[in-house]
Order: sequence, then C-alpha cells, then structure tokens
Amino acid sequence: MIRRLCSIGLVALVALASLAPVAPLAPPAQAAPLSYHTGLNAKPMMGWSSWSLQSLSTSTGYGIPWLNITNIKRMSDLLKQKLGAYGYNQISIDSGWWQTSAWQGGAIAGDLYDSYGRPRPEPNKFPNGVTEAINYIHANGQKAGFYYVVGLPKAVYNANYPIMGTNCHARDIAVQPLRNTNGWQDHWAINYANPCAQAYINSIASLFASWQIDYLKLDGVTNDNIGDVQAWHTAIGQSGRSYPMGLSWWLDVRNAATWKANASQARIDNDVECYCGTNLTVWSKALDRWQHAPQWASYVDATWKNDLDSMNVGNGTTAPVDGITQDERRSVMTLWAISAAPMYVGDDLSKLDSFGLSLLTNTEVIAQNQAGKPARPVSQASSQQVWWVQNADGTRTVALFNLGSAAANVTANFADFGLSGSQLVRDMWSKTDLGTANGSWSAQVPSHGVRLIKLGAAASPTATPVPPTATATRTAVPGTATPMVPTATPGAPTATPAAPTSTPVASAGCQVSYVLNQWGTGFTAEVTVKNTSANAINGWALAWTFGGNQQVTNAWNATISPASGSVVASNMSYNASIPAGGSVSFGFQGSYSGTNTVPASFSLNGTACSVSP
Repeated sequence: MIRRLCSIGLVALVALASLAPVAPLAPPAQAAPLSYHTGLNAKPMMGWSSWSLQSLSTSTGYGIPWLNITNIKRMSDLLKQKLGAYGYNQISIDSGWWQTSAWQGGAIAGDLYDSYGRPRPEPNKFPNGVTEAINYIHANGQKAGFYYVVGLPKAVYNANYPIMGTNCHARDIAVQPLRNTNGWQDHWAINYANPCAQAYINSIASLFASWQIDYLKLDGVTNDNIGDVQAWHTAIGQSGRSYPMGLSWWLDVRNAATWKANASQARIDNDVECYCGTNLTVWSKALDRWQHAPQWASYVDATWKNDLDSMNVGNGTTAPVDGITQDERRSVMTLWAISAAPMYVGDDLSKLDSFGLSLLTNTEVIAQNQAGKPARPVSQASSQQVWWVQNADGTRTVALFNLGSAAANVTANFADFGLSGSQLVRDMWSKTDLGTANGSWSAQVPSHGVRLIKLGAAASPTATPVPPTATATRTAVPGTATPMVPTATPGAPTATPAAPTSTPVASAGCQVSYVLNQWGTGFTAEVTVKNTSANAINGWALAWTFGGNQQVTNAWNATISPASGSVVASNMSYNASIPAGGSVSFGFQGSYSGTNTVPASFSLNGTACSVSP
C-alpha cells in the first residue's frame, strides 16, 4: 500500500487497455538466502490488513485516524470468528502506527521516534504500546504483521539521534551530499559503507523482534534501495526472532533475484486501492495484475511469493464497499488464488456480505492457493484468457477469464495443458461435478467474469476439504477481559469436525456430507450432496431439521428457507444439475446457543439420503 495518499508520479503506471502480452523475464542466477529466511513462507499467507480502510476518506469514519488499538482488536476478533476456521490467521498493522494526527498521508510531520531514532508507537492510538495489540492478536491464535518504511527518516537526521551500541549519530550514516530516497523521496539515503548504518537498522529490527512481530512489510522500496533491503535482511537475521519480510510497493522484476535472496515476498504492482473516497478499489486497479503476474510466476517457490496486494472482495452491499461487481470480485479472488499469492482481506470484517463470505470461505479455491504453485496464461493476446497450472495429483486447474466489456465464449483446449481425450470436469467455485468433456471445454463467461474448473481423473474430491478449526476461544466481550491463550501452536489447529449423532438413513439415491465448524455462538457448515443414482438430477432441494435453535444468517451456492427449524436448501441457477455419480456443494453461516449438532437426517427431492461420517 502507498504510505502517502498524494499522487506523486514517481512510478509510471501501466494501462492494460490493450491487454498486450509482456514476455516473462527468465530468472537470473540467484544468491542463496540466509539460513533463517528459508521455509518462512512455504504457503501464501492469509489474513487481514488495515491499509485499505485507512485509504478511505475520513468522512466515511475510516481513513488515517481509524488505525487504533480498539479497531485492531475488533478486526482480530472478527477474523477469528468469521474466517479463522478457513486458515486466515494474520492481522497486519499498516502505516500510521508511529504517526500523530498531524500525519494525514501527504506529509511526514508527526512521526515519533525514541531516543535512538527508532519508531515509537503513537500513544493516542496505542496508549499501552503496540505490544498490547500484538499480544491480543497472538492470544487469538493469529500472527501479527507490521509495517515500516525504507531509508533514514529526515526527522531522525534533523534530531541527530545517537545510534544504539555505537559512537555514531544519525547524521554520520547519511549519504553526503544528502540524497532523497524511497518511492516518495521523503527519507535520506543511507551510506552502508559506514558500519554504523547496519547497526542502526539492526537496532530497529531488534526492537520489532522484542515486540514479537511475525512479519514485516518494508515499504517504499525502489531499485535505489537494494542496499537497504540487504541491510534489513541481515538485521532480522541477528535480531533473535526469525520473521519473514515482504517488500512494497511496485518492484522491478529485473531485480527479482536480489529481492528473493533477501525477502519472502514482494508487491508486483501498484496499489489496488483507488483512493477515491468511499470505495476500496475499482476494476481498473485490479486489472493490472493480469498483465504483471506472469512476469513473476517463475520465482514462486517455498521461499518466495508474489504479492498482488489486498484482496478486497468481501463486501459489495454496505459502505465501505469493494467498488467492483460480483463477477469482478470472483475474478479477483480467482487470480489471487491461482497465482499462489498472499490472500489478505482489506474489508471491514464486520460488514462482509453473504457473497463475499462465500468467496472467502470456498475450501477448494483456498486449497488451490495454499498448494503454492502459480498458474500461467496460455496466451494474453486477447481479453479472453485461459490460465492453468498442473497440480501435484496430475489434475489441471484452469481459469477461463473474460476481461472484456461484454459476455464472451471462452474455450479451454486440453492440449494446451498436456491433456487429451475425455476428462472429468469440476466447477471449483460451485463445487459441482460437470461430467466429462472431450478435447476442450467452453463456457459463456460474463464481462470481467471467470469460470474456474479442475480437469482430470481426480478432479472430483471424495469429500469437501476440512478447514482447520481454531483451538483458542474468546468468551468475553472484546476489551472486557483477558483473552484465553491458545492451547496449540497458532495457525496449525487440527480439531476434528463434528460427526453425525445418529445412524445414517440408508438410500440408493443420494449421500450427504455435513462438515461443521463452530466458535462461541457462531458456526459455518459445508454441505456436499452426492447423486448416487444412475440418473442425472435436474433441480434439487435438500431438506433437514436442525436439532436445536440454530439460525441461518447467510448462505452460498444455495438458498435456504426458512432460517431455522425444518429448512430446505435449493439450487442456484448455475448448479441445478447433478450428474449421475456427481456432487454439488453449498455452505452457510449461522448462530446458535446451547448445543449445535449435525442434523440426524436429510432428504433430497423427497428421497431420504445416507449421511457420510
């Protein structure tokens, strides 16, 4: 995210109007990273970041002043409650935590530093320091991301603070004559020929380590800051706490080998935020990623991920909205997922709508992202693009994008993916088996929309993947009691989903899997209906009765009515057909009190179904 809200024109913005292909650059020989760096970024991170809400106008109730301890705690609780079971486990505090109210994104006035020239938390925003926020995040079983800017702050130079552990002062480590650096040209360049320069960076990295941060976003990085990036990498290595570092903002792919040797991820494009007052983004801002992601794809591995910026797809109904349509929201999350990019949400988590929640909690799409292998386009010669990646089980995940302004037919030719003959096809967004296709598969795709399919013998999973379930719980109203400390390592819970409480009803026609994840008084359920008959089902309605006072609050890939008691889930227009031997999946979120067990029985179109354990 851009720390300054003003438009300063330091990086040329590339329009994607023509969608002309850009040839990927072959990765040059890469320097070996330091030992602590390896393995910290094996899977793309998932979580929430504060900057998108900070980018809004203050008239919306957000903006720069929104960042404070109360709101960070609230987002931490909401992330755990709504998305934690699906692997979203990082809260990232972005720019503004060490700036007073005098800082509004367009000036450096208001930066606060300690007696050694290191950033100091703003006391009105964080009266007990940022460690209160970090401890709270950790108690929720989450990781704490943090933000800082590259270069020597001019306020530190002007005050000429001493550098911890040395006889040097700030003015001793500045390049002379003084030279502006970073993406906003608002810091002085640092002279790393002076050993005191490394000592200064070491002192900040060690301060962050003492706060127990889990990730550092170093912003404002340009080609002029290679020395700074190397110094920060060294500094984290000596800090006593290994935490991955991501680089921002729009980095030069020609130096990708250097960035990769010293960091764990980097922004490959300009900010996704539109800085337009009330919306988080606009389609044109997201669209750039389709052009630039292929240039970076060859660098992705267990030590490196390409950062596409915040994935603002959770809210299209209540201000502040994402600013893009439902089709565009699905396309954005698809690109992030198949690019093996970090998936961090920028929305107000208290305002996620049912469609946004259905996107963010789709276990098949999440699993594709976490596999860590980036897709590439077959061609970028037109607005209709087919991207694909081969999975570990030999299947192919294929995205059919229509980036044009009108609906269009998009065709995936199996030969482009090394496949031939007849292949099973599964729709990953609707979790529906579509039968088989021979040689190719086509779909009418809406403007700015996508179809995401999996091809191959194992395209249809035998059961819906079970997302992890957090082991820590918070029973008190946020801010009124000490949070419970997790009983397992944060981010790696292994709770077993609830099992049916009664003997399954035998049926020759259908089988139901009901995977329950619950917290406090809330829960989600993933339901998979398999057609075990010899005939296709065209139009379906699944009925069951809740065993308690459960209330459905929203649903995805089905409509559910009424909200409690004896309910019926009915198909959407796009998943009405279940082929013989195929399946369809849907999910919903709800609330309850007392106990919340798996329903005892289900019926599909009036026929009793068996229940898989």
